[in-house]
Amino acid sequence: MTKIVDKNGLFKVIKRWWWLVIVVTGDGIFAGWAATNYLIKPQFQSVSELVLRPKKSAPQDMSGEQINTTVAGYQDLVKSNFVLNPSRQQLRENGISVNANSLANNVSIQHQENSNLFRLIVTADTARKAQQINQTLSKVFAKRANTLSVTLRPIRISQAQYSGESIAPSSSFNMMVGGLIGLMISSLLLVVVAWRRSS
Repeated sequence: MTKIVDKNGLFKVIKRWWWLVIVVTGDGIFAGWAATNYLIKPQFQSVSELVLRPKKSAPQDMSGEQINTTVAGYQDLVKSNFVLNPSRQQLRENGISVNANSLANNVSIQHQENSNLFRLIVTADTARKAQQINQTLSKVFAKRANTLSVTLRPIRISQAQYSGESIAPSSSFNMMVGGLIGLMISSLLLVVVAWRRSS
């Protein structure tokens, strides 16, 4: 026969064991904070800015469609071995070893439609490393991309910048998740206790 939890019995259990909910929820929040600060590697970003300019031998007018098509191609180019291999070689000479696949997964281009300005973004496990990789990669990228086009060339207009604050993981988000898990576990425990007492 199916057992049903008595509501009055559940309320009595909650009244008696309410502190358990607070303790377990608090433990979940603390676990989320601890995981963020001690278990999960933080991620930092570095950003450099580049601008598209027409080459001297090409028409000086650039259409929005031409810009968008070129930058869309750069999304693939910056992740290609044509750019990554010489970048990794230079990084190794500076004491930074980066896996090709990892580097490809942690580099991206941000662009607003019809704008000749775009950003190269690199993510790494330290802010300084992200900056060093971005600085090297943006130089190699601009040089390599320049050899592939007869009309447009990307020019670096800023050094790679970085923030000391990590972009991930989010401490507040992990603490919230930990607290919710703690609340669910403690609530389930109280329901089980009430269910056993009503049997």
